[in-house]
Amino acid sequence: MSRYPFQEKVNLILNARSQRYAPISIEKLGNRYKRMFNDLQELHKQGKISTLNPQKMNISDIKEYLSYRRTCKNRKGKLLCEKEHQHDITALRYLLEFPVIKKRTYNYKGKTRTKEIVVVNDSLKNCLMLYPYLKPRVHGKRKPPLKAETVKEIKERSLNVNPYDWKHTRAYALVSLMVVTGERNKEVRLANVEDLDTINWTFTIKHPKGEDTYADPRTVPIHPDARPILSQYVKALECWKEAHRVTSHALFPSTRSDDGYLDENTIRTIAKVVQNDLVNHCDDEINPQSCRRTAIQALLDMGVSDASASIFSGHTSGDMLNKHYGRKPEKLAHEEIKRSWTN
Repeated sequence: MSRYPFQEKVNLILNARSQRYAPISIEKLGNRYKRMFNDLQELHKQGKISTLNPQKMNISDIKEYLSYRRTCKNRKGKLLCEKEHQHDITALRYLLEFPVIKKRTYNYKGKTRTKEIVVVNDSLKNCLMLYPYLKPRVHGKRKPPLKAETVKEIKERSLNVNPYDWKHTRAYALVSLMVVTGERNKEVRLANVEDLDTINWTFTIKHPKGEDTYADPRTVPIHPDARPILSQYVKALECWKEAHRVTSHALFPSTRSDDGYLDENTIRTIAKVVQNDLVNHCDDEINPQSCRRTAIQALLDMGVSDASASIFSGHTSGDMLNKHYGRKPEKLAHEEIKRSWTN
């Protein structure tokens, strides 16, 4: 290892994973390692851990770091969730258990030979066996979609948005589109104006999640509920682009970014405009994930098959769909079973 063993190991991991995963995933993992190094560096200065070298970290070092993370808080001042601890442990496992190949030279019967030795640090595995309370308790329970009253209020308010109010026109157009098509943050963020067909009322997703590996572009229909605000938004967008001299083809353009597209956090911020505009500041959190769950669950409630809903949402099978986003209502399942009895 070099003078900076932690960074050297991180570079090996990121280079290896870049052959399989999308650049955004590699960037997020790299940012996690930067934060992890800062935390470890602080613990090392305080004398709570013995080393910053991943190959030499022992069980006590791992225990101290994971215990420290249990005391950390997020930007809202709340303790980190169990899923965040799970991500920490996954990244730490990559760091410690990524194999390092060392070559050792030895003499055998007067001849010099070289032997490769694979070195793996299994301190994390042993630490979690000795201290199981450090393991995150992630149950994987599916989060609910937006309440029916919330969706109804979004629709009603979208019909009364002032066409000259750019902030609310854009916000309601974005949320209404996500609620009826269920696209992910990335998929709506990188959409262009021409991807929205206001004649046939379809939306083409050209940059789906996993586009470099398993996913293909797809086109989804747009429910009539979202069409009025989207028509209003397209007209407002032309006026806004002309006034701000924006030439970007983005459906939701930015005046600050180099590529003309909004970033992920801005998409969430725009969705918050709708949430804050609702009468009772509803308990529902309006964001791309909750809108996606709402769109998928609405399809399943109407009796759409898992296969069709998977195609609509860009999943390769219904397993991921049922686990994270929605499930066929029990009543519809019972009716389907009873119909099979009469056949």
